[in-house]
Amino acid sequence: MPDADIPPARHISIGFTTAALAAAAATTIVLTVLAAVGARSWIGQPFAGFFLRADRTIAAVGRAAWTDVAAGAVYDRTVLAVDGIRVLSADDLHRRVAAKPVGSPIVYTLTDGATVATVTVPSRRFSATDYWAVFGAYASSGLCWCLLALAAAWALPNGGGRRALLLLGGIGGIYMASAADLYPPAGSLRVHALAAAFLPAALLQFALVVGDVRGRFAAAALPVVWAASLAAAAAMQLAIGDPAATRLAHATCDAALGLALVSATIGLAARVQTLATDTPFLAGTALFGLGVPAVVYLLAGIRNGVPHNAGATLAFLFPLGMSFFLWRRASAFAGASVADPQRSL
Repeated sequence: MPDADIPPARHISIGFTTAALAAAAATTIVLTVLAAVGARSWIGQPFAGFFLRADRTIAAVGRAAWTDVAAGAVYDRTVLAVDGIRVLSADDLHRRVAAKPVGSPIVYTLTDGATVATVTVPSRRFSATDYWAVFGAYASSGLCWCLLALAAAWALPNGGGRRALLLLGGIGGIYMASAADLYPPAGSLRVHALAAAFLPAALLQFALVVGDVRGRFAAAALPVVWAASLAAAAAMQLAIGDPAATRLAHATCDAALGLALVSATIGLAARVQTLATDTPFLAGTALFGLGVPAVVYLLAGIRNGVPHNAGATLAFLFPLGMSFFLWRRASAFAGASVADPQRSL
């Protein structure tokens, strides 16, 4: 629909929504930078060899050399005690680890809600390389996802493609930024849980739009998908603090995110075939920026022990690639009408 045919009230509504989402993306960029800067306090400090969330569950984040036990034996489990002494908070654990020499073997009592087990993990010193492998990966990806939201607001005409990318960029940015801020002294646990619940829905909306799925199916599917995400968001908030429920919620969200990433990969690949230009570029963006993280999250949901930051190391490729594509298309059609179908997704 040409801009001239849009009622003035509609113009105001569209402008307000775009400005609000752009402001949210810009705010997320600032928060991401602050989280990355704050996380620098980890460098040079002793730590347990794993990350503990504010609810005392071990995050599925790590590197192969960090622990001497299988990652599946610790990820998403709740820490009950350290060396036989009950742990009351994540800060409590970090204080006890810091009180011992680096490399000291420490016995942790863990539970998955059904069973209790003990593992012995030597403490480590957090290095600058560790920082960039974890916090750097999340922060850079978060910035790129926010950039995608801003690029969509600037380059695309009003429509389904613009809304899908605004939502996807904003939620993806919050997901990545909060993933770098889950651990003391900060703790965006509930914010991250919300983003984890809504990100699959945003990816599926993008897949339906970019794959040019129209008609009754798309109209019926989107409300159902967002309603399911809303239910998942409520369930995850209630699950925080419950070891068994938390473990199940994380596994379910990981699997849902993996499937949504697969759908987005297929949708973008289908659209690539209709483009005369940028085909190899967008194909690589779909394969590595969406496909590889999809495998990581599917494996994390099916079998415990796969670190999420493995997917974050390549997740920045999709928003960065799409932002570059949008900039190229906007530049190429700078003189065209905003209703020009060549500029739409």
